[in-house]
Amino acid sequence: MKPKLLFAALACLAPLRSAVLPNGSELEIRLLDPVGSRVSHVGDPVRAAVVTPVFGRDRILVPAGATVSGVIDHLDRLGLGLRHTAARLDLQFTELHLSDRTVTPIHARLVSVEEAREIVNDTGVVVGIHPEASFSTAVSGAFTLFFIGEPEFRLAVLGFKFLAARSPDAEIAFPAGTEMLLRLTDDVSLNSLETYKPAVPPLTTPQDAHFEDMLAGLPEQQTNRDHRHASDLINIVLIGNQQAVERAFGAAGWHGSEPHSIMALYHVYHCMVQRVGYSRAPMTSLKFNGSPPDMAFQKSLDTLAKRHHIRLWREAESDVWLGAASEDIKYKLRALHITHGTDRDIDNERAKVVNDLAFTGCIYRGSLISRGASFKTVREDAHSIFTDGDVAVVQLNACEDPRLTPADPKTPQPVRAIRAARAVIEDIARSNPVSVGYGMITSIFASSKTRAGTRVQESGAYTRAIAISNVSETAKVSALR
Repeated sequence: MKPKLLFAALACLAPLRSAVLPNGSELEIRLLDPVGSRVSHVGDPVRAAVVTPVFGRDRILVPAGATVSGVIDHLDRLGLGLRHTAARLDLQFTELHLSDRTVTPIHARLVSVEEAREIVNDTGVVVGIHPEASFSTAVSGAFTLFFIGEPEFRLAVLGFKFLAARSPDAEIAFPAGTEMLLRLTDDVSLNSLETYKPAVPPLTTPQDAHFEDMLAGLPEQQTNRDHRHASDLINIVLIGNQQAVERAFGAAGWHGSEPHSIMALYHVYHCMVQRVGYSRAPMTSLKFNGSPPDMAFQKSLDTLAKRHHIRLWREAESDVWLGAASEDIKYKLRALHITHGTDRDIDNERAKVVNDLAFTGCIYRGSLISRGASFKTVREDAHSIFTDGDVAVVQLNACEDPRLTPADPKTPQPVRAIRAARAVIEDIARSNPVSVGYGMITSIFASSKTRAGTRVQESGAYTRAIAISNVSETAKVSALR
């Protein structure tokens, strides 16, 4: 059963001297240092920041900005795929560090990695992709056959792989800024004298009334692909000039989108073949009240199949922006072409956007404005959108000195020809008939020895807390906890 939605931005009503984080509590974290099967070693330290505050009754127990630390407990490098069929990475987080320098031992299990092509199994181990599961594998198989039976095709097939069908890099590589979900596996006793302030103060009463009237006066609150197909629902309103909006999303690690073009199409093909991410991928053209978006932002990791994204429409040449935020969680086939399937629980994405902006320190005030129970389910069919009906209204500050999302420094890379040649060699070594057969036998043998499967943790599998709330939500939060 999914946990209930927690609305979060309540001040502590009394000094916090002792509290308990119960077993099953979730911590959304963001890596402060890169980790990976190729670059890391067993025993290496690992650190991450908590990006969403954790609440208990009327108190903030763990503020955004607290950190967790631990070690890399185990890893398997894929290499040539002869010893292991997939890369594996086991991160063990063992300590919680609060802002008053209190260090508390924790027992936690990794549940998921945000927007990742990798999956997390039932024991909390990250399992990398199988290199054989790619378009490039089919080409390398054909190359092997041609190499044996048709020598005159060797150069042509090798050239095609070199230019257009390189092997995916199946090693695990999570840069600084990668977001993960931890779940506590035991109660954690907190002994802290710190009193934490609200993550985001609420809007003023006149502001609440103004935006309730504004939402009620909109002729439409849902975007559309064309006049027959409704799409994303308006669920966020931002108040701030264009520069503040761009600075806030940039500090939070979000990127814009490139226009549709031949080069963008080639980049999409490249990302699908090599199974990598595209941080500025084009977005489907949606319209709101007949107009295309004025701005759009997205956040992804290492796959084209998953991403967070939001489209923004400027309201009547003002500093008010109406936003439709949703999360792509998989590929799907629609009208004979591949597109994205989205998480139907759009409140998760509303919370994601608000939490990321709150973490940067770029939010001045914010509240959830109700628009009525009629929006709890927009359409009662296979494409239903589920929501509590509230719109997050967020007032930005100038965002001139934001807290930045950590990012890896630029490291020198081998020249493109060397990278391509290495990919071809690895692909041939991993996906020839002997290696593929060996990998299949090894996988079957391994699955028969253990029942700890590699259950996919899809985005949207849990319900996010949101870092804003109205003061009137106090009783609701207390009841839910």
